Amino acid sequence: MYQEERLYQIMNLLRKKKSLSKQEIMSTFNISRDTARRDIICLVEQKIALRTHGGITLPTVQLRQSFKERANLKNSNKDLLGKVSSSYIKKNAICYLDTSTTVQYMCKYIKEKSTIYSNSIDIIEQLKDNATLDLHLLGGKLNPVN
Repeated sequence: MYQEERLYQIMNLLRKKKSLSKQEIMSTFNISRDTARRDIICLVEQKIALRTHGGITLPTVQLRQSFKERANLKNSNKDLLGKVSSSYIKKNAICYLDTSTTVQYMCKYIKEKSTIYSNSIDIIEQLKDNATLDLHLLGGKLNPVN
C-alpha cells in the first residue's frame, strides 16, 4: 500500500476513534514502527493531526494562520464575496473596514466615492491608490500576527 493511501485510511480511522496509538497504526496496517512514525510525522507536518505520547489525535481547535499567511492564499469564494459586498458601499458612504482577508478582496472592487475608516494598514494599503476615497487610519496597539 502506498503511503498516501495509508494516510487517507489512517485519517478515516482517526476521525472515528479521535486518537490512535502508534501500536494501533502498526497492527491495523501491518507496518513497521519506523513506517508508522513516518506516517505520524507526515500527518503532523500537514497540521491535520497532533502528536501525542505514543500516537496521534485530532486537533481540537483549528490552528489559525496569521493575516499574512491567509492573505497570500488565493480564494475565489472570498473574491466573489468581496465583489458582491463592495456593491453595498454607496456614493458618499462612511464605512469602517476591519482587518480581514475577505475585506482585502473587497477593496479592489470599491468604486463609489466614500469615506473609509480602518485600523488595518493592509486594508488602507489596498485602497490608497483609489482617488475617490477619503481614507482614515485609526491608531491603536499593533497586533503583529493579525
